[in-house]
Amino acid sequence: MKALLSNLYTLQKKFTISVSFVPGIIFIVIAWSIKLMEVATGYSLSFLGLYPQRFQGLLGVFTAPFLHGSFEHLISNSFPMLFLTALVFQLYPRLAWSLSGWLLIATGFWTWCFARESYHIGASGLVYGFAAFLFFAGIWRGKRAEWGISFLIMLLYAGMLAGLVPKDDHISWESHLSGFLAGASYAYFSRKWEGDNYSLENTKEEENTYQEALILTEIYYKKNAEDSPQQVYSSKKTK
Repeated sequence: MKALLSNLYTLQKKFTISVSFVPGIIFIVIAWSIKLMEVATGYSLSFLGLYPQRFQGLLGVFTAPFLHGSFEHLISNSFPMLFLTALVFQLYPRLAWSLSGWLLIATGFWTWCFARESYHIGASGLVYGFAAFLFFAGIWRGKRAEWGISFLIMLLYAGMLAGLVPKDDHISWESHLSGFLAGASYAYFSRKWEGDNYSLENTKEEENTYQEALILTEIYYKKNAEDSPQQVYSSKKTK
């Protein structure tokens, strides 16, 4: 596994900043393809979502982030996913893949353990996870440039905190909370990992990397919608 992550990191370093967008683009293409297929066939795949405390519902740990209840729901998650994953893969290339896997599994499994009995679908749990990681990683790693990223994340996503508590019966705050805790915990336990990223040494490469990250943030800030990402679950109960 370490060799695989090292190879992915080496390959990524050979390209420009644009490569950091690739994971988010792949995710968005899959999610949009599924939604378009649902519309074209009139067949909903919501039953593949995460259903808490049911064995068959565990499949949703891996499938739920790609399923969305509407185009509005999908759009509200697409842009944050593209932006946040680009930042993560740009700033923390060696952590990015393991972080993504951790967020997918931890967010889904924790939601499965305690959430309400209904189908939970949507990618906003991952959005909360990536945002929480970027915020807390910047604080706990203690570098000035990373503090700047933390501040920008707080500026852009402070409104997401309201999604961590029950507010709307059709929004899965449980998934939001699980993603937030998963991202924060990963940031804490990886804060002293060596050989990780550009934050460990004040090099010219580090400065260039954070300048590129700030450019990404500025572009996103200009285009960012007011609505926070939402995790929707269906009201249909299973027997």
